[in-house]
Amino acid sequence: CLKLNCRNFKKIKYFNIGVWINNGYKNFFSYPDDASSSFFKQKKYKIKKIKTITLKTFMEKNKIKNIYLLKVEAEGAEPEVLYGLKNKLKNIKYISLDCGPERNGKTTIKEVTNFLKMNNFRISVINNNCLAENKNYNK
Repeated sequence: CLKLNCRNFKKIKYFNIGVWINNGYKNFFSYPDDASSSFFKQKKYKIKKIKTITLKTFMEKNKIKNIYLLKVEAEGAEPEVLYGLKNKLKNIKYISLDCGPERNGKTTIKEVTNFLKMNNFRISVINNNCLAENKNYNK
C-alpha cells in the first residue's frame, strides 16, 4: 500500500522488512480483509515468516546519524521497536508512539513511558499517544 500510495514521489525508498528487538526472522500475522497485521498472534490471521531488523542496525546500514522525529505505529510492538534502538536512542530528538490497545487488547503506554524515562526522555501522554523529547539529544 505504501508503494502504491507514494508512487509519485521518486525519492522514497521502500524496505519490506519488520522492525523488531533483534535481527532475524519472525512470524508475521496478517489479515488483509481488515487491513490489519501484527507480530502478535490474532484469530483468522495468515502467518508469514518475515525478515526483521532493529532500528539500530537499520540506522547503521543506511548511515543515519540522527533522527529528528521518529513516529512509531507498531501494532503493539512499540517496546520491542524501542529496545532495538540500543545506543542509537541518544541520536533521536523526538519520538511519537501510538500505544493503543493493540497488544492483545492492552496498551503499551506503561512499558514505553518507563523505558523512555529511564533513558532521559521528557514524556507527555495524550489518550493512547506517547510523545517524548530527548533531554540529552546529541546532534
